[in-house]
Amino acid sequence: FAMILRRALLVLALAAPALAWGQTPEPAERIARLSYVEGRVEFQAADEPVSSALPDRPLVPGDRISTERDSRLELALGTATLRLDQYSELTIVDLDETTVRVELANGSATVNLTELYEDETFEIVTPNTTITLDEPGEYRTDVYGEHTTAFTVRQGGASVDAEGGLLRVATGQRVVLDGRDAEASLESPRSADAFDDWVLEREL
Repeated sequence: FAMILRRALLVLALAAPALAWGQTPEPAERIARLSYVEGRVEFQAADEPVSSALPDRPLVPGDRISTERDSRLELALGTATLRLDQYSELTIVDLDETTVRVELANGSATVNLTELYEDETFEIVTPNTTITLDEPGEYRTDVYGEHTTAFTVRQGGASVDAEGGLLRVATGQRVVLDGRDAEASLESPRSADAFDDWVLEREL
């Protein structure tokens, strides 16, 4: 009987790791924290009417952050890194285990998304469109005023809310969305600029 019991326990011990390996991994709890700041950056906490010092805490929905001339920053979002160029303004809209939604009101931002689970959503909202990142990759968003957004996929794939419906943007494509109705036109990606060079240095 003792030998049978030992064999049964051995079978259960071997089966348990197999069950664990077969399970779909759960997204880890997500926080947003400033991982690098260069130059002068302004921060406004959620529900606060005036700017304050940079937070000694993770960013939460409603927090707004902006960069001034010759200033840049890096925001760690778990499986993603978001970087802002000078003269850019970003607000955290939603942030939890399955949803990241940020609003880029002006300026330029890049996202390096290393992992995206099936039930996760990563969105970038601009004044005239909403961009949904559909898979891991490298992305850049540029906002010019209230009515023009340019979105570039260095690698990966995304869906853009454009006039007439969702537009799929794939690796090596750049789309410009003009006007309140987000009229879309596909273009060739532009050459790397100083912000791209800085992002590359940060990635190394």
